[in-house]
Amino acid sequence: MELSTLTETSFILLGMMQKPVHGYEMMENVDQYFKGQFRIGPATLYTALKLLHKANLCQIEVDGKRKIYTLTETGLALFNEARVLKKEMLKFIDEVGK
Repeated sequence: MELSTLTETSFILLGMMQKPVHGYEMMENVDQYFKGQFRIGPATLYTALKLLHKANLCQIEVDGKRKIYTLTETGLALFNEARVLKKEMLKFIDEVGK
């Protein structure tokens, strides 16, 4: 997966995987952080996680019935690259909006 194809949902999920986390916990964390203004439903979540795993951006560890997701080194590198780009985009938006 390249930076140009990284969706907002995938970017947020990569951010959530800075520590080991299971899918339901990610949904709850997103809902709490964005105070319900941005939500990720189960179908969107698990589709995105499958794509991230297939692209070697996260790894999966099975813990009973739960899958625990963590970033790979490749995933962390892409997240950091995307974070810099997002900051630049926000700076541009702020400047244009003046």
